[in-house]
Amino acid sequence: MSTRLHDSLIKLSEYNTRNINKRLKRRDDKISAQENVIKQQQADKDERDELIKAKDRQIQELKSTVEEVQEKLDCAIRSKINAQRIKSHYKRFHPLCDEDYIDSLEDKVAKLEIENKELHGRMTRFLEAEDIKTFQDRKFTDEVRHVYMSLLSMDAGIQNIEPIIRTILKKLAGVEVGRLPKYSTARMMFAEARCLSQIHLADVVSSADELWLSIKNTMSDRHIVNKCLNKRLDEIREQALKKVIPSWDDKTQEERDDLRSMWHHFCSMHYVVGLATAAEAGLKKFEKYTAVNTDNDQQGESGTHRLIRTTCKAFAHKACEKSGHPKDFDSFLSQEDPAKKNELTSFRGERFNILFKNGGTVYHHRYDLSGYLATWESPNRLLQAVQRDLSEPVYVAGCLALGVINKIVTAPLWRLIESKKSILDMSDHFHQLQINFNSWAKDPQSLMAGEPLFPTVQAKQDAVFKSLFHEQDEELRTLTCQALKYIMEEFMEVTDRMLKDYLPGGLFHQPSVKQREQMASCPTNNTGLERTFALLDRDVRVSPNATTLTREGKLMFKTNKTGNFLDTLSKEDKLKHFKDARNAASTDTKLHRQEVLVLREKRRQLLLDRVEKQTQKKAAKDATLRNLQDRVTLWQTPQDIEEELAKLRTKKKKIYALKDQLRFRRDVLHQHCEKTLFQFSRGEKPFGEEDLKADLLTLLQLN
Repeated sequence: MSTRLHDSLIKLSEYNTRNINKRLKRRDDKISAQENVIKQQQADKDERDELIKAKDRQIQELKSTVEEVQEKLDCAIRSKINAQRIKSHYKRFHPLCDEDYIDSLEDKVAKLEIENKELHGRMTRFLEAEDIKTFQDRKFTDEVRHVYMSLLSMDAGIQNIEPIIRTILKKLAGVEVGRLPKYSTARMMFAEARCLSQIHLADVVSSADELWLSIKNTMSDRHIVNKCLNKRLDEIREQALKKVIPSWDDKTQEERDDLRSMWHHFCSMHYVVGLATAAEAGLKKFEKYTAVNTDNDQQGESGTHRLIRTTCKAFAHKACEKSGHPKDFDSFLSQEDPAKKNELTSFRGERFNILFKNGGTVYHHRYDLSGYLATWESPNRLLQAVQRDLSEPVYVAGCLALGVINKIVTAPLWRLIESKKSILDMSDHFHQLQINFNSWAKDPQSLMAGEPLFPTVQAKQDAVFKSLFHEQDEELRTLTCQALKYIMEEFMEVTDRMLKDYLPGGLFHQPSVKQREQMASCPTNNTGLERTFALLDRDVRVSPNATTLTREGKLMFKTNKTGNFLDTLSKEDKLKHFKDARNAASTDTKLHRQEVLVLREKRRQLLLDRVEKQTQKKAAKDATLRNLQDRVTLWQTPQDIEEELAKLRTKKKKIYALKDQLRFRRDVLHQHCEKTLFQFSRGEKPFGEEDLKADLLTLLQLN
């Protein structure tokens, strides 16, 4: 026992204050050393990450350089091959056929001289003729019809075509023209132009079997209605393939699926529209968590968007005619030293990139706008709105963020989309966007520094660019960084959603050789069709009373360039096509009138059905209300509720009675309050007795 006590005393002596302090010191030194090692390793890791990013950018630049060099090499090889062919041709034939070649040239010159004399004679007869024959065999000549169709497709007014033709021939050629079509005949030429355009289309797609086999791609904005359209198109194509492929039944299921399959692509330009929508959502979040004195409605547009819209409405070209000052602002800018140009663009007629472009332009002109507005003692309400929003740093920072995105992301992306031939060429660039958005969402400093996103496409170094990337105000730069972070988070989401098929793991990211061949003809965007719809919208505004048949004839003749097609035809084919068009025009017009009557009758029937349905619905509702009034006694106090519920034995009857009271107050008394007080469930979970009772008591208090 004494030995154990002695050992314990010795051990206890080792734990004196001095020894403990030494141990603590050694422990702290060890911890400090480990922390230094960790910091050094973290610094090494950050350095390696930066090195990896730099290498990735270098790899992308080298890939682009290799593509450019390869393209130049291919071009040089093709040029060399063509030169060798020409050289071999001259080596083989030139020494042997000099005399034959000279004879052929002499014959050609003789023919040209004869043709020149004929043309000279025709011109002389044309100038000497008193008038031009325009009406033969009880109809207007095909040349007159061709001229009328061309002028109608150029939006010339029907009543103005005759004086236009007479004035041109009289003033320029000194020739009088005879009889010309009047209003009713000219209107019929819309239908004839439509028939000729259909003949032109039939001639182009005469190989219908090959056409059905070659259609493998569609492109849209992937609206919800496109799912039904694509499904219907697949069904039509499958039925057509069964007819155009004789051995369809003998093919295996795999071969049928390969022939039947179609690739549904997404328009790259609509991705830019999606970025604008995402930027608006990001700006709303930025203003919500950052702004102090803002009054924008989160359900409507952001304050930044309002500033851009009102500024363009007031100072851009095509500005508001009532309250805008575009000319005065231009004069104000011209007096600056040095003189400046008004860079603002109207929102009207623009769609894809206008928000980003005008955001940077508003930031570029912010001091000019403030200076101009200061010259007005009593500005109108539009100018007051611009002046008020310009004084808010959060909105100015939002404009700066949008301008930076325009110069580094959307504008280069637009030029890249238009320069590529196939949508598959954009996959790597879309992936690069995804990587950069992810990086900028954490730290947008490289974006604000103006580092190019696509090495092959450089931003335009204009005055707006200099204003955007030479901002010295640290507070404004800090706000802009915050705005960019919110916007990049939204960009990441919209990129993953819209471009999922072109990103790693997507359907079109790494297609097979066969798939690439099938998709080679698919463009990067469908802006051509957007322009066609723009022509249609313009025609609707200019000619609101025109029929569908008229619009079809005008647009098809213009967009398909049917006039050029007619010029390439022989005289016999041209006469035949014009005759077929004249015969079909009257029939098509009658059919169109019948279709209009049928559609009108269907609309009338739909209206009657809707009225009848509403009448039946109202009658059923009235019957329900009468039934409710007959069997329900209103509970007006909490005591009434307790007494009436006490009379009911089962829980089910109590719930049913409480629901009747709520319905009575909603449908009979029309008590105005929050709609949630009349609900019987939440999240597909029905309310119990206590929940319904609490809502009824709340209604009693509000009454």
